[in-house]
Amino acid sequence: MVHCTECGREQSDETKFCRYCGERTPGPDLTAQLRREAAAIQQVKQSGANLTPTNPQSSVRTGQRLGGA
Repeated sequence: MVHCTECGREQSDETKFCRYCGERTPGPDLTAQLRREAAAIQQVKQSGANLTPTNPQSSVRTGQRLGGA
């Protein structure tokens, strides 16, 4: 089963448009890619690998505006 990217409701894999909101659903290629990525994430979680960044401060915003004012 695949989920609509707009409303999140579950659809059959063959559905091209969401029967609830009408949004186009992911195609079979994208669905297969997402399933592979989800399986890889599950493997990493099960292996207990540490996924925290080595420098957590690098992704923190400073609050400073670009370009002056």
